Amino acid sequence: MKNILLAAMLLSLFAACKKDKDDDFTPQNPPVYKIVGFTYDNPDVDAETISYDAQGRVVKVEDKSERITVEYNGNNVKVKEWRKDENREVYNVSGVLNAQGRLTSIAGTSSYSSPEALQTILTSYEYNADGFVTKRIDNRDNGTHIYEYRYAYTSGNLTERKVYKNGVLEYYAQWTYGNDDDPIDVNFEYFNCANTFTGKHNAKLPVKYTSFNSNGTVNWWVDFVYTFDQYGYPKTCKNAYSNGDKLTVTYKYD
Repeated sequence: MKNILLAAMLLSLFAACKKDKDDDFTPQNPPVYKIVGFTYDNPDVDAETISYDAQGRVVKVEDKSERITVEYNGNNVKVKEWRKDENREVYNVSGVLNAQGRLTSIAGTSSYSSPEALQTILTSYEYNADGFVTKRIDNRDNGTHIYEYRYAYTSGNLTERKVYKNGVLEYYAQWTYGNDDDPIDVNFEYFNCANTFTGKHNAKLPVKYTSFNSNGTVNWWVDFVYTFDQYGYPKTCKNAYSNGDKLTVTYKYD
């Protein structure tokens, strides 16, 4: 799961640039679906599933190699990630939710590269009055590395993310949007797995994601073309990357 292609895909799961003309019909009372999984046409990217509790909160995200579990207890949340092929835990954090059920802080450890490379994690989140994340600060290894993520929005859509390391801009990203609504109430951007506790999701579906170097030059970009069902939910998404790679994502709902 932790590869560049998947990371790029997760940034753009709900991005679209145009709608099939045959799918324009929208009923007055469309059903409400939850996204429960993805499959891909690239064998290097594992299919994954998303599970929910009775309150509609994400409790598990799993693929062939990794399993992430989320436990809720009042205003506390605990997230663990287990790497199956290495039979070890690689992420373990506890978080605090505010009265609106949004994550405000987490503390714990990660050891993705090896069991010996254990990192401490302290992260805080800030939200605006509309319920969108505006800032995330990761304090790693007792302040040795401090990453600050600043988020900007336009008309209820995430349009820019800037990433600073120890106060210096490392890179930034921008999104542009079309006219299609985003019908899926799950976030991927602000945490290491699909979740329902990091604020509101976008109102519309993006048409393009572009990553920039700190000097303003383009690092890479990806365009998206979706097909939709009769209720306006994306069925597939064709991702076209700036290096020529292509990836098609198929969505599963319940």
